[in-house]
Amino acid sequence: MKERFDVMIVGSNIGGLLTGAILAKYGFNLLWIPLPEDVPVFSKGAYLFPLENPAISGCGKGEILEVALQELGLARDEKRRFHRVVPPVQIVTPRYRIELPGERSALAAALAPLLPSHDRPALEPFFETVERIAGFTNALALSGATIPPQSLSERLRFDKEARSLSGRFSLEAEFGSFEELVTASHFRPETVRFLEMFLTAWGYRLPKESSAYTAAHLLSIPLRGFYYLEGGDLVFLRQLLEGRIRALHGQIEMEFPFERIEKIEFSRKEARIQAGEKSFAGRLLLWNTALPRLLPFLPEKTRRSRFGEKIERLEPALLRFTLLVGMRSQGIPVGMWHRILLQAAAGQIDPALGTLYLTLHPLIEGGERDERIVILATAFLPLGEGKIVAGEIAPKLERIAKGILDILHDVIPFLDDFIEVESTEASVRHFSEGAQRGQGIVFSTSTAGRLGLSCFSNRTPLQSLLVTGPEIFPGLGFEGEILAGWNATRFAVDLIKH
Repeated sequence: MKERFDVMIVGSNIGGLLTGAILAKYGFNLLWIPLPEDVPVFSKGAYLFPLENPAISGCGKGEILEVALQELGLARDEKRRFHRVVPPVQIVTPRYRIELPGERSALAAALAPLLPSHDRPALEPFFETVERIAGFTNALALSGATIPPQSLSERLRFDKEARSLSGRFSLEAEFGSFEELVTASHFRPETVRFLEMFLTAWGYRLPKESSAYTAAHLLSIPLRGFYYLEGGDLVFLRQLLEGRIRALHGQIEMEFPFERIEKIEFSRKEARIQAGEKSFAGRLLLWNTALPRLLPFLPEKTRRSRFGEKIERLEPALLRFTLLVGMRSQGIPVGMWHRILLQAAAGQIDPALGTLYLTLHPLIEGGERDERIVILATAFLPLGEGKIVAGEIAPKLERIAKGILDILHDVIPFLDDFIEVESTEASVRHFSEGAQRGQGIVFSTSTAGRLGLSCFSNRTPLQSLLVTGPEIFPGLGFEGEILAGWNATRFAVDLIKH
């Protein structure tokens, strides 16, 4: 087995395979390290809700997968296998396996056999109310109001936006908690328990109090508009990508089990994996898996920090991360020698606003203190056809970036020395134009991955790094895998081959 590679990919999911296939196309020497299959499941009693359904929203049209497969030169017939069905959520019970439809009345009809006959007529009105609350919440999150409001000025702004939007969605200014909603529907206790599990697995965080403030924390995923890969198609895609890797690259190393990894080290020139008596080094390391698995490989100081303790307490099914180590490209002073980008639960800032990323290494270990890091986080934004205007989103992004900075200050005391939150409008302009200033890291959620694609398609010699990580919304894990692999791969291609 080769000891040195251009890219080492840790991850057995589609994101890792997609990354490997595209990099193989560009002639990279790859070490692909498969992981054991581990699909988290939200379960209680007789009901099973898979949280990692292979769903692709693709801004409503599935462009991400289309573009990626087109990049690999795959035939039109092969792309057609990945067809649209709505939505991506399944329920598995002792008697039924239900592919849930997205239209409200059809959804109520599909769930009816699972529930007491007394409760079936109230299902559709209940889902209608939940859908209106979800629409209200999304609109409120995108209005620029601070959720939840802290100061008097923030509360006045929140109240103004809430009053305006509640009328549009036919809601009272103060509307019910989940308990009050199900009580008003006269559901039986077993139905209430089922609906709570169902909505949680679907991606909703249910308001526990009767207030627009708490309902504004509701995470909503639209009940329609997704692409879904059935089990057979998912196997087909895996085989397709593995075959493409071998066809493009001849032979790729793929025999390195995760359990044998003993240590991962980062230097100014390379990333190195130690496994038994063998050591493997590479210019770029891309890692997609569950964060708790990474903990044994983090420095002792990190594991014992308050942030390390927070990681251990977080629910693994709601925690994903992308690890990317960028090495110097010939003639491009990128200045990103070793970074670990950790995606933590979005609830630490605001569950309606996307994913929180933290930069831990080399910050905690000392590293190069002369760098200044630009942090830019994107909101849960509707991007339409992929066009995005900096002036429209800058206020929202700046607020989120400042929220992330607050979390970072709580975790790493000395951030004042070398972390900067610049004007977000300038950040977006700097990133999209490939400006001259740099040494920056730009963070994005998969919802806004189109911004990264548009930049990468221009082949701009970026001096900033875009990493798009998997969303933590249940049911959207596969979209995140695709986007994480795709954007990190395009960055690697532009950076290393420029």
